[in-house]
Amino acid sequence: MTRRDAEVTRDPQDEAIERLLIASTLGQWAAAVEVQRARIGDRSATEAVNQLDAIFFAIAVRNVLRAAEWAKKLLPADVGREIERFEERVPRAQDVRDVLEHFDEYLQGTGKLQRQGKISNPTTFYVRYEDEFLLHLADDLELDVQSAAHAASHLADAVASLLTGQATRPLTG
Repeated sequence: MTRRDAEVTRDPQDEAIERLLIASTLGQWAAAVEVQRARIGDRSATEAVNQLDAIFFAIAVRNVLRAAEWAKKLLPADVGREIERFEERVPRAQDVRDVLEHFDEYLQGTGKLQRQGKISNPTTFYVRYEDEFLLHLADDLELDVQSAAHAASHLADAVASLLTGQATRPLTG
């Protein structure tokens, strides 16, 4: 039997296990988002520590989205709508993660978004404190930490609820 045949005749118990795995993964990455959001807000930390926390925050936000994309394979329409809502609220989350993950390319001016003309050249990176915390990566690429954290939390909870009938934690806002 080929892998494709196995997918067609999938055992319902396997899908139930996969749903729980995805829901658990969503909960873990949503918790990581919250931990990093709180750490970024610590103004007593050094700039270097805040930058490291910001990097891990962006990765955690992206991984909530990745787990939701995994869930979309099981529930395309419902999870697809939740992903669309997330992307409307945090349209550049994946771009921010891309720049931070592939820092070497972006600092050399050869990053994917630079080649596509979607961000300025060269990139800079710092955490800017205004009314909110902003991760600033280029003149035209910022991520509002509070908004991204809220959107990631909502995405994780909504998708976990769709998968299991209960959220990773109580839904708010």
